[in-house]
This record gives sequence, structure tokens and C-alpha cells, in this order.
Amino acid sequence: DQLPGIASDGQGNWVALWLGEGADSVYEVLAARSTNDGKTWKDQQVIGMGSGSPRIATNGNGNWVAVWQLLDAAKGIQDDDNDIIVVQSSDDGKTWSAPEFLNSNAETDAHNDLKPTITTDGAGTWLATWTSNNPLDGAAFADFDIHEARSKDNGATWTAPKQLHNNAGTDLGTDINS
Repeated sequence: DQLPGIASDGQGNWVALWLGEGADSVYEVLAARSTNDGKTWKDQQVIGMGSGSPRIATNGNGNWVAVWQLLDAAKGIQDDDNDIIVVQSSDDGKTWSAPEFLNSNAETDAHNDLKPTITTDGAGTWLATWTSNNPLDGAAFADFDIHEARSKDNGATWTAPKQLHNNAGTDLGTDINS
């Protein structure tokens, strides 16, 4: 699914993200912002490279965090799995941080991390979730489970990934983030 991501702070500011030009399943992730409830859009810019639909959230105080999946080959890593990218803005989407891996094991794992989502409670905690077949416990077999990471500083740093549900190591069903 290659749907755009869009969010509003409820105060007239909107940020939209989508995949633009690209090749070999890797595309530019583009951002644009509106300060008049979506009547006009400005400041279109490339904020990273991605392979899956970007998602975005805001705390309503000028802070925005976006996540998306990226095929590792685009970052020069010699495996063919997808990992999760995160960026943040503290000025209502005018500028963005450099893209970083959200799943801290991205450069060493060979598992797929897909379909990220992002949300905030508006009081300082941000939660990212995604689907992954990385067992995180070293098990040989891994079905897809939901992973999570949290930030308490508007997306600047994140906890290590962990499985969201407590039976992730023993269930055999596929859990998918949608």
C-alpha cells in the first residue's frame, strides 16, 4: 500500500507525506505543509528515501514525527530486508531531522520490519508500532508479530524494539500492523 500520510494539529497546520520519484522499490519521501487548513501547500521537500507508505503524527505543539519502511539495499546494507525509518520536526514541518533507523538492530538483522504507525498522547510520549518477523529473542523460527518503540523526547531518541504482546514468542499466528 502506497497511501500518503497526513496529520493536523487542529490549529490549521497540516503535514502531508508521500512517496515520489524512485526506482527499484525505493522512492523519495516527500513532505509538504499547510498553515491554512489545507487550502494551500508549501515547502515541498525530500525528507528521506522509503519503500512503504509514510505515517505521521503531531503533539499539537509544533512537534511532528514520521515513520516509514525502507529496503536496506537503499542504505548500502547488504541484505534484502526492510527496516523502519524515523524523522522528526520541531517547527511544524518546516525542517526535518536526518532519517535514522527506528529499529536499533536494523544494520545486523535479516528480518522484515513493515507497516509502521506512529501516535502520541500529546503529553510527551510517542509510540511507534510495526509488523516484524524478527523474534528478538534469538529463536530460529519467527512469525510476524507487532513490535514497538517509545520516545519521551519528541522522537529524538527511542527505546530498543520489543514485542508488543506477551505471547509473541509462542504464538504461531501472523500479527499485522494495519
